[in-house]
Amino acid sequence: MFLINCDLNVEKQQSDLGHVTAELISNGFLENHMLSDFETISLDSLQDFGELIKEMQSLSCEEKSIGLEFEQNDTIYKLTGWTECPTSGVISCYFNRNTIIIKNDSLKNLSENWDKMVHISRLDEEIKSISLKDYNFQHDRDILKPALIHLYIEDKFSILKTKEVLKEITRQFKKINSEMGTGFFRYNILFEEFSMLDIPPPPPEAKIK
Repeated sequence: MFLINCDLNVEKQQSDLGHVTAELISNGFLENHMLSDFETISLDSLQDFGELIKEMQSLSCEEKSIGLEFEQNDTIYKLTGWTECPTSGVISCYFNRNTIIIKNDSLKNLSENWDKMVHISRLDEEIKSISLKDYNFQHDRDILKPALIHLYIEDKFSILKTKEVLKEITRQFKKINSEMGTGFFRYNILFEEFSMLDIPPPPPEAKIK
């Protein structure tokens, strides 16, 4: 299992036959892309989120670090993500994190409100809300607890939906870390086969007569 920090992004410009394309590259990608166990998946060649998950699971079972690359609106995005190997039998535990759950293009910020769902376009508002609460910070440090982003997108949507969501995540975390300093709000994206939002709550306790 690999938890790769994606807290800082940098922008570059490249020219291809006179066409200028911006690049947004996560810090995690820059730090890991030269490693021998690092492999990059191109989202531009995939049909949907389900196809992406299968490719990521295959790499995860080989204990590979995973890079993701795609082009959206004349910008090339390079970032990292991870998923569980379905045959590993390992149960992961995540503690002391700011938790965000995204299903399709809606998100729930568990660090702030268990009930409210907002559109992904309002991610910047949720990040700001997290940064205004003292209990969301690491103990005795001026940086936030890392964010764990649970991501699931239904296969009825094309890969374009996945790219739009990843674009927003990349841009908004770039913004907060550019304003507050490198490493202020680290994050990891966990790609999942189902949404935690679809898990029904436990039944009420039976009353003892």
